[in-house]
Amino acid sequence: MESLKAISQPKSLAKIAYAKLRSAILNGELRAGELYNEIAIAKQMGISRTPVRESLLELTSKGLVTFLPRRGVMIRSLSEEDLEELFELRSVLENHFFVKISSSPSVYDFSNLEKYIREQKNAALKNNVPGYLRANGAFHGAMAEMCGNKRMVEIYGTIADLIRLLALQSMKNPMRMNDRLIPQHEAMLKALKSGDTSLATALLTIHLKESKQAALEGIKSTKDIDLNNVLSIS
Repeated sequence: MESLKAISQPKSLAKIAYAKLRSAILNGELRAGELYNEIAIAKQMGISRTPVRESLLELTSKGLVTFLPRRGVMIRSLSEEDLEELFELRSVLENHFFVKISSSPSVYDFSNLEKYIREQKNAALKNNVPGYLRANGAFHGAMAEMCGNKRMVEIYGTIADLIRLLALQSMKNPMRMNDRLIPQHEAMLKALKSGDTSLATALLTIHLKESKQAALEGIKSTKDIDLNNVLSIS
């Protein structure tokens, strides 16, 4: 019945706060390893403390935030153990994606991968690290989507934000975007499109090895964090 169409529900404040806080974390505006006061966050966002707390609890469940009693909330600074686990899982999943796509390249649409490489180049030209990381994550995530396995997409999605947080910690030299990462993405895409599975997976192995090493260096450089310094958003 026309009169009983579903009513469009506005997003809850908690969902809006979650989206904004997640974006701030993954863009590096809220820095890993630092403490923040949730009351100050709520004041900065112009909302009550309750939706902020709800969104922070959800971010905690995603592994991005840690609550420290009577201190505040800390944006997670990922450990070497986190690094090992994430890259082990990432290697298993992405190798599967590469084998599946390169085995039958004619059935796949590569336009999104091409688009995300263009976005990476545009971000690199402006030394826009958060913009590059968004396009980088979209590039790798698009391959999961291309394979059409919803459960694998879901599993990959659970680690995607943590991988991006690691990348943010490791991107100390923005020129690495131009010098290494984008050429590697272009070479991988070319191998996928040509159906060269051996080359595609070999390039992926090199790419993941270098990314893992860069992330390890980033972790080591941010290990010594003063947890007594509670910061508010300014």
